[in-house]
Amino acid sequence: MIDLRPHLPGPSTHLFHYTFDPEGFRFDPFEFDFPKTRIPFAGNFGLDDFKLTYYGKVSFLVFCALNALRNLTYQQKKKRVCSAFRLFRKKGGETLTEWLAHKAYLKLQPPFSPTLWYDFLSRNRIDLEKNSTGGFSPSFALFIFVGKSGPDQLDVTLKSALQQNHGIDELIVLISEDSPPKTLKRAQWFTRRHPSVRTITCEVQNLERVLAATTSDIVCLAAAGDRLLPYAVARLDEALVDTDADIVYADEVILRNTGGRVHKVVLRPGFCLDHFLNYPFMGLMTAIRRDQLHDAEPFDDCSSIEAANERLILSALTGAKRTVHTPHIIYERLKCEDPASLRRLPPSPITAFLQGLGFRQATVTPAATPGLYSIRYNHPLPGKTGIVIPTKNNGQVLRMAVDSLERTVPSELYDLVVVNHESDDPETVTLLQTISEKHRVIDYQGSFNFSRINNFAVEFFSESIDSFLFMNNDVEAIKGGWLENMRDLLGRQEVGIVGGTLLYPPDVSFGSDSDFIAARYSEGNHPSVAKVSEDGHRRTVFDESSPHLIQHAGVILNVGVAEHYQKYEPYSDVYTRNTLRNPAVPSLVTRSFSAVTAACMLTRRDVFETLKGFDEAIAVGFGDVDLCLRAANEGYQSLCSAEAVLFHHESVSRDILFADEKDPHPADTTAFRHRYRDDIERDPFYHGMLSRTVTHYRPIRVPYSYGAVSHQIVDNLKPKPLKTP
Repeated sequence: MIDLRPHLPGPSTHLFHYTFDPEGFRFDPFEFDFPKTRIPFAGNFGLDDFKLTYYGKVSFLVFCALNALRNLTYQQKKKRVCSAFRLFRKKGGETLTEWLAHKAYLKLQPPFSPTLWYDFLSRNRIDLEKNSTGGFSPSFALFIFVGKSGPDQLDVTLKSALQQNHGIDELIVLISEDSPPKTLKRAQWFTRRHPSVRTITCEVQNLERVLAATTSDIVCLAAAGDRLLPYAVARLDEALVDTDADIVYADEVILRNTGGRVHKVVLRPGFCLDHFLNYPFMGLMTAIRRDQLHDAEPFDDCSSIEAANERLILSALTGAKRTVHTPHIIYERLKCEDPASLRRLPPSPITAFLQGLGFRQATVTPAATPGLYSIRYNHPLPGKTGIVIPTKNNGQVLRMAVDSLERTVPSELYDLVVVNHESDDPETVTLLQTISEKHRVIDYQGSFNFSRINNFAVEFFSESIDSFLFMNNDVEAIKGGWLENMRDLLGRQEVGIVGGTLLYPPDVSFGSDSDFIAARYSEGNHPSVAKVSEDGHRRTVFDESSPHLIQHAGVILNVGVAEHYQKYEPYSDVYTRNTLRNPAVPSLVTRSFSAVTAACMLTRRDVFETLKGFDEAIAVGFGDVDLCLRAANEGYQSLCSAEAVLFHHESVSRDILFADEKDPHPADTTAFRHRYRDDIERDPFYHGMLSRTVTHYRPIRVPYSYGAVSHQIVDNLKPKPLKTP
């Protein structure tokens, strides 16, 4: 099997080495669709005009040397030749050949990068240059903050604003005390030549004074040095008109300050207030209706344009009924080197916002990662949680799950029901008898139907139970506070279901489809290990400083049918540790998803009863997703808590994404597909430009369908405290 580096459409050359004669080479197009080749940037692809050229050792060396030196300056060629001779003397001819082949391959087929991806997208946009659709088109005011930016940076932003194919009615350049004099002169030059441009001396803390003077319907903020793409305002206008939104935001790319290379492609999900309050993900060039800002708070506590933008959005959210994400890249932003903490509002305005919604005891605490907040509503549910664990044999696994509950959750907070599904293993039977001394164990007979088992179990809880936690017998709690965090989120009227973040432990089995993961867990570098405690029980010791892989951080639709968000991505706890992360992959924060897994799912009793429980017609597969989607139809949100983290001892090699014959529950899959055929392709919390074939967070390999991606519309469900007796 030959792994080929994914590439953009067009001519491509690949080099590979094999040890048999050319006559023994077999080309099978199916192998070009092997899952391993789709991991970096996924997407199916076709192949035309295939040509295979065989090189002997000498001809291959000449071929590689010529390509390795191609397009280099004289000094670069001289340096590379000297490096080749040194390598030959130290390592020999075989190592030299491998090195030359590598250098040649980088010239023939450059590594896939965000820069190449964005360049290709920019050259191949489909149907993006037209103006917005019919209907009343609102007027726009764009405020450009200059700060310490130079005149050339202001040029970039103003020219891109003036060249919009949808006009901007008011272009207001805000000059501060520390703005360079040359930048002020450049702003005044634009003001004299363009009637829509005004220059005003104003610090960010006095923004409300300038806002009061504008007459436009829509307000947006931008920073000098950033660039609006030509259709930016048209896309915002289109979303405002088509969806009757109060707030519209879009996507952006972040550029390095030198060289014009892309640092990060920001493809945002649909709106979630929890996401925004934890981390203000919506960014600059967010369009806000000015009539939603009549009660805007002062900007005294804003130390940056980003903080001012967060203040504007927060003020608008008080009355906004609909927030829409238009999934188009409309903004190129320079990478900001200022501390992340300065780019946020302080906790006090967010605390005041939550208190204004009725959460009088809410707290907002800075997390370990600068710019991230940990929020507690502190409006707890009045009763206890009933925990359901179905099991059949596997006594050691069940013991680990039960022990972890007893270790991490106060006994007064929960009742446990273990559902014994025809266990016949003597060790498990003995364990169930032991568990029954402290908790309730009930027997279930018949074929395995996960939905029916859970519906059966909840009937055994008393009226003091206000919520149900459905938990797999192979889930292990790590540390205390996780259930309290989930219950805190569930103490809101609009939240119906809360899921936990699940990690793979190090003792998983790696199958052939997941060998790429095994490399992350080299021998002697396990992030956590199974140990036996003094009472003889097995538990997994969690080392926060070592790498783990994500098993579940929410459920996304139309990846396969439904899959786990960021599955197999390296995990980083941004709430408790400020660690370096891959900038291309968003950090896990508490936010909305279309669904969460029932491996660890908390729901209120009244919500579960309204939905009439799990649908027993969907026996095993997708029953949890079905429950969440039905909850959404009743007006309830499903959240995944990034602060409730547990282990899931599921085999990492179990993967039904690529092979239908591996689907263990085909009848459930068919029923789910039929029931939600109109919803699967429109997940509001997963960007349409992200991969639909792998769970890794990756843009689609060939962004041809960009123009066809539809708006992600979310009606604002403001948090409301539950009414308690």
